[in-house]
Amino acid sequence: MRSIQVKLVVAYTSVIVAVLILLNTYPLIMTQNMMFQSKKNTLQGQVYVIANTLSVAKKLTGEGVEQSLSLLEDLSYTRIMVTDEAGLVRFDTKEAAITGQYALIGGVVSALKGKDVFHGEYKNGVFSSWASAPVVTRGRIVGAVYLYESDEDQGMLLKEIQKLVEEEIQDTS
Repeated sequence: MRSIQVKLVVAYTSVIVAVLILLNTYPLIMTQNMMFQSKKNTLQGQVYVIANTLSVAKKLTGEGVEQSLSLLEDLSYTRIMVTDEAGLVRFDTKEAAITGQYALIGGVVSALKGKDVFHGEYKNGVFSSWASAPVVTRGRIVGAVYLYESDEDQGMLLKEIQKLVEEEIQDTS
């Protein structure tokens, strides 16, 4: 009789702890998903704006790209790269020295094949994301736009939320 009671208490306590852990981790997962979705929407929207701005050109040149981008406001990304249809870098805000070289980045290659791409990750307290899209003029791909952003502020926010959840889990155990 006593062993049944002990088993029931252990089972009941285990269920309560599991439910508390689930209730405490669910908001973290949802917050993380919302941040990823927000970054995706923002970055993809901005890459489409840049691609559409550049789509008036028949051929992408460094000067033309720079002039077109100067018309846009609030382009404060870690890196903005634009290539021509062959994948040659025509403009790069991070490494001007690679202008004229081939961009061997998966996102650029996919964009040159006509695909829109987004990738985001949270690692070591930093939220990094990139998006790329083709530049299309009159139905023909004339280049690609690649945006990269490293956001330590959102990374720190996620880290703080994780810390709070871990403390809450420890308090319930």
